[in-house]
Amino acid sequence: MLSRNAHQQVIFLKDVGGGQSLLGCSNCLDFEMCGGLHLPAGAVDSCLAHCTCQTASDIAACDVVCQKRPSEFVKRVQEVRSFDLNNVPKAKKRSLPLLGNYVPLLHGKGVRKHKEQMDYLAIPMSRALIGRGSKTRARTAKELIEVTGIRPRLGWILSGTDDDGPIERIWGLDHLPRILQDMSNAGVVFATTPNYSLYADVPRHDNLHAMKRIAWMWYFMQQAGISTALHINGRTDRDFERWAEFVRRQPAVQAVAFEFTTGAEPILDRERYIRRLEAFSAAVGRKLSLVMRGSSAIAAELRPFFHKVTSIDSTAYQRSIHRRQAVVDDVGRVRWQPVVTTSMNQVAALFKNNDLIQRASVDRDSIRMASPQRSLDFSRSSEERVEVSPGHMDADYESPQIHLFPQ
Repeated sequence: MLSRNAHQQVIFLKDVGGGQSLLGCSNCLDFEMCGGLHLPAGAVDSCLAHCTCQTASDIAACDVVCQKRPSEFVKRVQEVRSFDLNNVPKAKKRSLPLLGNYVPLLHGKGVRKHKEQMDYLAIPMSRALIGRGSKTRARTAKELIEVTGIRPRLGWILSGTDDDGPIERIWGLDHLPRILQDMSNAGVVFATTPNYSLYADVPRHDNLHAMKRIAWMWYFMQQAGISTALHINGRTDRDFERWAEFVRRQPAVQAVAFEFTTGAEPILDRERYIRRLEAFSAAVGRKLSLVMRGSSAIAAELRPFFHKVTSIDSTAYQRSIHRRQAVVDDVGRVRWQPVVTTSMNQVAALFKNNDLIQRASVDRDSIRMASPQRSLDFSRSSEERVEVSPGHMDADYESPQIHLFPQ
């Protein structure tokens, strides 16, 4: 990785698409697959310039997929059966749930009474796991209710967008197909694949490795009985072209996922990725559903290009734990006002209010259904207790390299 100071120049690492690729790209054996990098003038002459290992100890400690570590590079390529997406078998087609425009995401606990107050509830995929190392297993339906405090009417949705530690740990799990099957048995009806990061300050082979892992995880999850959205993470136009080629070969792909909350969030990047998603949709040749994390305004821009756009949103939860109440002003805008709560029952009522208004705000036609001066219902009994706190992930985030495929 680049040093902390170098990240101030991150704009020079972002592929802008089109034009002449880096000088070193033309001689690369993986050019056709990668498509080359198109960086601002004077950035670097090859993606291998992003390798900063100087000593043997640097190399030993590095976990980047890089050709400058030949033996490890071969192992990482074999780990995913090459960077080519073509050799992922065709997966089973699963029924796609009828998701609305909005699904709330919880990182911690919600209403402890376990009332069925919503059709679907999303949680980070790592929250559906318990244990460490070889003892890791999927939570049961009862445990999912206990860990979130809410029992959705129609099932759970797992979000694969998370910090690197939790999702890297998922890739390294023993008995992954069985664990995924247990998730399905517990009531998980839909998921997005883990969003393995495509870093800008590493050789491109690390990006290609991450993309192949996403493709394999989609296949494993589909085979396990979970209807899964393929997270089309990419840095370049060519990355999205490859995802379109993959989806055309996989009829089981009915939904894709994307997130605008990190690297694609800045305004210039946002427009670039909207364009890439539009081109991706056109190249696929059939209408897909899109599950996204990010601004509802972006969702509105993308709706013409997808059959359905669903936002997985943690705003209602995050605002509730910070004691902010959603209200709608006279022109239909959502405002967040500080409130004081004296019991966890009141926090439960606050979350219910915030979820209702956030749901309405995503669907702009129904925003006025929420009263501008909505009062919180603090009349819950003491048994309807709530615990709202940031989710605590397991500390065992090591990601051993394992063989997921039969030898």
